[in-house]
Amino acid sequence: MHPIVQAGKSLDSSEESGRNLKIYKYSVHSSMPSPWRELRHEQWRGLTTQAESPGQWWLLFAGLEREGDDDDVYTRVQSLVPQQLLCLYPTELDFKLLSLEQGESIQRRWDASCASSIIRAIAGAAESGHRIELALPVHPGHPGAKFVLGIDVSRIMPEDERDEPEETPAELLLMLVTNEWHDAPLRSKTLKLLMRIIDPVLENWDAVYDNGLDTRYAVMITEARLMQIIAAVALEDSPLDYEQVRVPGDRGEPGTGFSHYLPQSALVDAYVYGEELRGLCGQWFVPTKDGTSMPTCPACHEKYSKLPA
Repeated sequence: MHPIVQAGKSLDSSEESGRNLKIYKYSVHSSMPSPWRELRHEQWRGLTTQAESPGQWWLLFAGLEREGDDDDVYTRVQSLVPQQLLCLYPTELDFKLLSLEQGESIQRRWDASCASSIIRAIAGAAESGHRIELALPVHPGHPGAKFVLGIDVSRIMPEDERDEPEETPAELLLMLVTNEWHDAPLRSKTLKLLMRIIDPVLENWDAVYDNGLDTRYAVMITEARLMQIIAAVALEDSPLDYEQVRVPGDRGEPGTGFSHYLPQSALVDAYVYGEELRGLCGQWFVPTKDGTSMPTCPACHEKYSKLPA
């Protein structure tokens, strides 16, 4: 992240925000619609303003302070006439794009909150042996809607209990109950989001019951995959910034028959959004399978063994 952008992260849309920043006097002398304030980081300078007061901060101009140099940020700004300075302000299109970005950000935060809730509920159901019911977070676009999720985890023990965990089947029954949830596209998206956390191959799911409001889906997963989901609860609880877990690659490329090491903190987004991750060996892949039974990538293992304890 650019140092000036980092310096501006403390600003918010409140009226008091930015009061501690120095006002750039040339913006006042040029009769700009709003005063510009200076962001500073070492030699970097950023000129920012609230185009609407109070409102979102916009970075209008940035550069290095180089006194006596034509590339000096202040020299460059002061070479512009007022009409050119006005062109630095956000346009109507900029405000529309900002609105879209904020909406996407809110949706992603809601998705992540749902992911955290369901992972913890699965862990609770598996460890207690009882059904867990939870109310998912209120969706920002549907404040009156209720989304209740019930989770049952039933293990089916094989005749030969000596089987390894990755060969031991476990049945996970996922039941979704919705009230006043009439937005069909959002409902479909939420179902896929929750399913992807458990088994990203949607074809593996069976619709046991679906009347348009109450829904019950079931999927068969391995015991090892279930334990992997339970272990993910530690993602939020662990104080470590860089812990490793093993997951397989699934891109049909050479070397994807190995189980790779990657940052544990990135797994939730990978499972929820299907994002590519980069293993310690440098290979990019989308984790979609249980990698417990796969051999460990030699390059990943070598680098992992050298990480500080």
